[in-house]
Amino acid sequence: HILSTWVKEGPEEREDRLKVAKSLVSNDIQLTLMDVKYLDTRVRYSGFVEETAVDDAIQSIEDHLANLPPEEQEHIRVSGAGTEAVNGIYVRMEEDIGLEDEEAVFIKEAEDEIEGNYGLYLWRDSWAISPC
Repeated sequence: HILSTWVKEGPEEREDRLKVAKSLVSNDIQLTLMDVKYLDTRVRYSGFVEETAVDDAIQSIEDHLANLPPEEQEHIRVSGAGTEAVNGIYVRMEEDIGLEDEEAVFIKEAEDEIEGNYGLYLWRDSWAISPC
């Protein structure tokens, strides 16, 4: 955002500022360390990077996150919930399933096919766990 403002309102010619901004972004900024939503909504349309660079960064981030173990992802550990099938690590779902932005769903994947997955979610004012 600061760079964008500088390009629009800074000293010298706008084209010169844009050239400097593109150079800074391509040489000094690691796109893969940015938030995916920010990359897709702001950086993509900034004019500082090629769209393919944004696509590559987003793909790299998604690949990295898909391969993280549950302990390294945003998660909640449930214990004392009554059964061992329900207790364990629930990992936050990032996919859009029709909930509001502030609502969250966490999933515990089953150890085997018989057990089944469980979901942890906020229902009104209480957290709830149910089979998925």
